[in-house]
Amino acid sequence: MKRLFAAIGVVAAVALSVAAVAVASPTNFNGLWNSIDVGDGSHQLLFVAGGSTKLVVYYDASAHACLGYSNPAFISTGTAVLGGDGTTMAATMTGRCVANLGVILPDSPFTMNFVTNADGTISDDASGAAFWTRGP
Repeated sequence: MKRLFAAIGVVAAVALSVAAVAVASPTNFNGLWNSIDVGDGSHQLLFVAGGSTKLVVYYDASAHACLGYSNPAFISTGTAVLGGDGTTMAATMTGRCVANLGVILPDSPFTMNFVTNADGTISDDASGAAFWTRGP
C-alpha cells in the first residue's frame, strides 16, 4: 500500500512539473485566439507567432475609434515580449481602421498586456475581453 501511495505521489509530482514547464513555454501565446469584447459584444481575433519576441495581429470587428466608417472594424499589428516567467505578454501595436488603412489612429502605438489562465485561456487588460480562447 505504501508503494502505491509513493507511486501516486511520484506521478503527481511529474505531472505538476510538466504542467509548470508548459506554463512557462515561450510558445504558450502562439496561435489564433478569439473573444467577445464585453464592452460592446463585438468579435475579436488575436494572432500571435514567434519565440521570446512575437509578431502580433489584433482585430476587433467593431472598435469605438472606427465607428464613423461604414465598416467599424479595427486592425493593429506590432510586436510582443514575454514576461520573465512566460505567463505574461506585453504587445505594443499600431492601430488602423479597416475602412481607412492609411490613417494611423491617434492612440497608437498602444500596449495590451495578456496573462495565461489555468484553464488554457488568456485574459487582457485593454479590450474588456473576459477571456480569449484558442481558434476562430
